[in-house]
Amino acid sequence: MISFIRNYKAIDVLTYIPLKPKDIKRKKYDRFRNLKLVNSSQNGIKLQQVLGFNKDFSQKGNDLYVRKEIVKGAFNVLSDIKGKNIIIIDDVYSTGSTIEEPLKLFMRMELIRYLRFYWQLIK
Repeated sequence: MISFIRNYKAIDVLTYIPLKPKDIKRKKYDRFRNLKLVNSSQNGIKLQQVLGFNKDFSQKGNDLYVRKEIVKGAFNVLSDIKGKNIIIIDDVYSTGSTIEEPLKLFMRMELIRYLRFYWQLIK
């Protein structure tokens, strides 16, 4: 997938939706650390944690409107990504609310001007 996208645009940062604080406390399986993308020499890109959480939340059992409200203000930016081409991955895509919120944050902070791609990890 990365090679396909790179045919169209240089990629500077590969990041992901991190575990929520309550999941870290419970030592939940960190689905992205096992992808072997931390230092991918084949693609020359490093998996980086760019996002952190301001609050815990759960999207389970909620409709689209509630999901969008719950996730508002949940994220913060941990790294300097201004002007970089970014791919964000997430393990589940139901309504898109969780992955859309950090993209809105990036745009509000003027870290990115537009969105070209997003990628969902399918189990």
